[in-house]
Amino acid sequence: MPEFQIGPLELLIFQGTPFCNIDCSYCYLPDRLNTGKMSLDIVRHSINKLVKEKLIRDDFTVLWHAGEPLVLSIEYYEEAINIIRKAVSPDYHIKFSFQTNGTLINDDWCRFFKKHDIEVGMSIDGPEFIHDKNRITRSGKGTFPKVIKGVRLIQEYNMSVDIISVLTAFSCGYPEIMYDFLKEIKASSVSFNVEEVVGANTQSSFTPLEMSKDLVKKFLSVFFRLNLGDGEPLQIREFDWAKSSLLESDLDPKGVVLSQMTGPLKTVTVN
Repeated sequence: MPEFQIGPLELLIFQGTPFCNIDCSYCYLPDRLNTGKMSLDIVRHSINKLVKEKLIRDDFTVLWHAGEPLVLSIEYYEEAINIIRKAVSPDYHIKFSFQTNGTLINDDWCRFFKKHDIEVGMSIDGPEFIHDKNRITRSGKGTFPKVIKGVRLIQEYNMSVDIISVLTAFSCGYPEIMYDFLKEIKASSVSFNVEEVVGANTQSSFTPLEMSKDLVKKFLSVFFRLNLGDGEPLQIREFDWAKSSLLESDLDPKGVVLSQMTGPLKTVTVN
């Protein structure tokens, strides 16, 4: 058995609240009406424990994620960031990041993001007819107008627009339209999460499984072709992963290659 190196920490995820202000049809989180929030004592205890156990030995990212992090106050995050920075040696750079549905972004949030050089990831599934098929309010209304308003505001503050899109059987039918949309909103990067049966999401638009493989493969093939011919291509997570796997992996590995996703305690989630 190979001896795995423990850490160092690369990604620390805080799930500050399970509550979400919208009700996506494919969401896997079971407790989205729970308005509870993580106490700052938990943030303090978590970061102090990681320091004590010597898991922080390099630069790392703190990501606020799930349900919708912007339902908590800016004051909450100001204090949380202060707690984390005080606990960690100044030798290490901490990158703060938020993953948001974008509906609550306003000038106050943008000023906060700029103040702390925070990366903002936004969940957008595509143009309105694709996005509003699943990303809706509890009353069934589409969220696209509010999300696009958030995108424009982020850009007004000269911040990049990094997108996560959930691929469904429906959206897989529109790779060209999806590509044009991402270029139109001047997205810097895009990551694709394929809808699946997990957690509270007990049904998937991909049925049977073989259909999903064919649809996603066709979508990504067209997307790759469009990006390859683009003078200013998008940064696409899935293609970056594939490229690094081909170019950087040991062709004669003696053990398991450990990444942020597979290395012991390289990623830690606190909820």
